Amino acid sequence: MKEFFLYLSHLTFSRVLNLLLCGVGYLFSQILRYPVVLGKPWSVSIEPTTRCNFQCPECPTGIGELGRRAGDMALDRFIDIINEIEHTTLTVLLHFQGEPLMNPDIYKMVEYASSKRIITEMATNATLLDKEASEKLVKSGLKKIVISIDSPSEKEFGMYRKGGQLTGVLLGIENIQQAKLKYKTGYPLLCLELLAFKNNVSRIEDFVTLGKSLRADVIRVKTVQLLNLEDAADKIPIGTKYCRYEKRVDGSIALKGKANSPCSVPWYKCSLTHDGWIVPCCFDKSATYLLGSINTHSLNEVWYSKHYNNFRKRLIRHRRLMPVCSTCPQGRVKIDFNVG
Repeated sequence: MKEFFLYLSHLTFSRVLNLLLCGVGYLFSQILRYPVVLGKPWSVSIEPTTRCNFQCPECPTGIGELGRRAGDMALDRFIDIINEIEHTTLTVLLHFQGEPLMNPDIYKMVEYASSKRIITEMATNATLLDKEASEKLVKSGLKKIVISIDSPSEKEFGMYRKGGQLTGVLLGIENIQQAKLKYKTGYPLLCLELLAFKNNVSRIEDFVTLGKSLRADVIRVKTVQLLNLEDAADKIPIGTKYCRYEKRVDGSIALKGKANSPCSVPWYKCSLTHDGWIVPCCFDKSATYLLGSINTHSLNEVWYSKHYNNFRKRLIRHRRLMPVCSTCPQGRVKIDFNVG
């Protein structure tokens, strides 16, 4: 309910109109089997950095296999993006790959986007949230923060969150909550997340209890994306709703749902890498589909370009044949569940 009122309070006529245009364009695109793009990005994911202080084994950044140049987004580039999208974009997600708090300009980024009444959201591992960082983040105007606690057990937590400790995450959460009390604000909303592995899916009730004790606004379970499906049965809870994969008749493991399911994301959203490349969505972690660069064109020029529309056309007609898109759960299977 808090999220609903947050979004409602940031709606403007131009943003509502843009959402309607996005929807109408997508509807006509599905009917005509040809891309019709009427709106502009309703939500934009911007990558502050590719650097991270964790080495999570199912993350391409964590294992050093991202396949693109590492770095931080420059503040002036971020400001240019916000200036272009401020009237039509409702939310800016300050995460993609990497740990956002490793970019020293992250607080200025949040503050600037918030000054344009754009809802800002960040996913962080929380280990860098000392008291000073937490207060700066709260004062910057961040509206939502997503933090993963994959188990209330230190041992189980460390099985996936390599390089971090549960005690450090819990301390970061408490620092954020104390900063909110100090500045008498309910923001950022705290969303706690558990990635459902085979070893921790039985601990969901304990996770919910912990989340409530930490005064979380949203408590959810998210299914795991695997980089390699060879040993999937040993890692994920196949056969439960908390798994995006299923075991086929031939014994193979595959993503649930139909491979040609429609995807609306390229009509509503886009993602930007730290160095200015525009990619279709956050599932394209290695930037397989480079749709244009804000270093040479405006975001809107790229959004309406022939190259971007060619991508949309392929997605409408041949999704199951496209790298990245054919293994993406969007439109195929539910990947997160509110549990508390």
